[in-house]
Amino acid sequence: GLPPLDGIMLGHTHIPDERTLKTQNGQPFTYYNSGDWMDPRHCTALLEGHDGKIRLVRWDDKQGIVDYRPGRPTSDRALPLTSHRR
Repeated sequence: GLPPLDGIMLGHTHIPDERTLKTQNGQPFTYYNSGDWMDPRHCTALLEGHDGKIRLVRWDDKQGIVDYRPGRPTSDRALPLTSHRR
């Protein structure tokens, strides 16, 4: 089986997001998508604090780096997690 996991991080030109999901066997994990730092619609990134917590942030021309709070669609759907090797 798959080892326990705490989270999944994605990025590139995706829409920024952060939410708690569950694997098919019910194990909760946090899904993070950094969005795109270069896209002016989002201008987002993931930051890890000294305490190990991850923050989804965005760049604001007036305030600098601020927390980004995406809309959180509710989903009870389990995500199939598979291992991909190249």
